[in-house]
Amino acid sequence: MLGGFSALKEATPEVQAVVDQLKSQVEGQTNKTYSTFKLDKFSTQVVNGLNYKLKIQVGDGDYIHVTAHRPPVAGSEPTLKEVQEGKTASDSF
Repeated sequence: MLGGFSALKEATPEVQAVVDQLKSQVEGQTNKTYSTFKLDKFSTQVVNGLNYKLKIQVGDGDYIHVTAHRPPVAGSEPTLKEVQEGKTASDSF
C-alpha cells in the first residue's frame, strides 16, 4: 500500500539481519540482555528509506514490538525508534 505499512510478513533472513543490528540499541533502551532475539513477523513502509515494525521473540512466550528506520544510503545501520515490551505471540501491532 502506497504510504502505508505492508501486510504482516513471515520472518526472512534479510530482515533478521536488520533485527540483529538493532539488538544492542534495544538492550540499551530496555536495560535488559536478551539471550533470544528472533524475528517472528514484520511489516515495512517505504519512505525516505524503509520503516520497519518488528515482532521479536525475546524469551519463552515473551515478545517485544520494535519500530525502526533504515536510511536509503547503502550500508546504513537501522535506527531504533520505539520498543514496546510485554507483548505475546498473539498481540498485533
